[in-house]
Amino acid sequence: MQTFRTKLPQGILAITGLILGVFTANVVGNKINEHIYHQGKGRPVQATDFSAHLDDICMAAQKISSADIVRWITRIVPFALMIAGNEVGNTTVGNADS
Repeated sequence: MQTFRTKLPQGILAITGLILGVFTANVVGNKINEHIYHQGKGRPVQATDFSAHLDDICMAAQKISSADIVRWITRIVPFALMIAGNEVGNTTVGNADS
């Protein structure tokens, strides 16, 4: 059985990897838009970009701890995914870069 000291660095690394992945995907997506679609404006990372990854963060938290607070947080995952769905549903070609 792993202790808190060994699980905490694993959780920090997992969450750091998710955050770096969002920023890396943003850079790659901007390069693709620039070369394929000839759109020079780069889209910055927004807070709503992380809402779609809340389920991954909850999975990492469950690997760290089985505390009641972690189980409660996992219940809000569907609401966080609604944020990402709303962003996609309300985006049109004219306002995709804003």
